[in-house]
Amino acid sequence: MRNRFRFSIVALCFATTALLSGQTRDESPGALWLNIRDALKGPVAQDYFDTAMKDAKIPPLRGLVLSQTPLRRPEVMVVSLSGDGAPEATIKLNRPLKRDVPAGKAVLFSGVARAFNQNPFMLNFDVDVRDVSVVQWTAPKRVSLQGFK
Repeated sequence: MRNRFRFSIVALCFATTALLSGQTRDESPGALWLNIRDALKGPVAQDYFDTAMKDAKIPPLRGLVLSQTPLRRPEVMVVSLSGDGAPEATIKLNRPLKRDVPAGKAVLFSGVARAFNQNPFMLNFDVDVRDVSVVQWTAPKRVSLQGFK
């Protein structure tokens, strides 16, 4: 029940952000990531992760693949969610992917947040292979909530 509640809160924030910004479904994962990243780089980052994210399924995020292990049929991928080349998330799959995802390709994934390290920054997800797809890269866009009352 607790995990479902956390997922609902994160999903609600995700939907509200997308709705207020007028973004399409494809653009929304980037806006969600920027909000999550800002919270995880703040002074109460570990508390935020422990109370709002840990063991909760996070709505879809888009990441640029930096590496995969093993090189054939990967079980682990390291991705940059901001697209700047900095490793920000590790995706641990429940079984090997049936295809390779070379560095530079983008993936859309949804998974359960398991661990977080602030320095060096890294967010770890457990992800079912059915929740991973190769997509076109779109840089995250910050959503402005100015004027919203």
